[in-house]
Amino acid sequence: MTCTCTCMNEEALNLLRDVLIPIIASLIGGGLTLVGVWKTLKADRVRFEESQRLSVKPYFYHSNFTRPDAQLEFRAETENGQTTRLYGVLCNTDNAILILEKISAGENHYKSRGNCVVPKNKTVSIEIFLCGADKDAEVTLHIKDVLENCYKYKVDFSCQNNGMLEISSYKEI
Repeated sequence: MTCTCTCMNEEALNLLRDVLIPIIASLIGGGLTLVGVWKTLKADRVRFEESQRLSVKPYFYHSNFTRPDAQLEFRAETENGQTTRLYGVLCNTDNAILILEKISAGENHYKSRGNCVVPKNKTVSIEIFLCGADKDAEVTLHIKDVLENCYKYKVDFSCQNNGMLEISSYKEI
């Protein structure tokens, strides 16, 4: 009887060593490989989406020395008491088309009644007719690209001798 138990233990050890351990090891190795491939694909997708977003992100600048190709007027929805005029020039680069969604100052949002698409390498003058209280508020430019990514820019401006406000720069928020 003692011999049978030893043979059984030896057969069980052979089964464990020759079959179960390789199966368990291959499952663990396959699982780790699957996790590694998943992480690599996820990182590649994030890099691709970021490069795609940057390829369509509009880059623009302010210039007082460029003649505008078009003019955009932005007014509040209510149009009550819009006395202060904020003026500036926006020059789009050749990177991407930009869409001027709206301009906000204080609690008010100003929208254009016309086409707010600025093509590549084009310059537009922007006129914002601010409500009285908004002339001291922070002015924010809301821009979209062709993939509907939204960008916000703080508008810096200064008061001119004639009382009109003039845009001096745009800073991304």
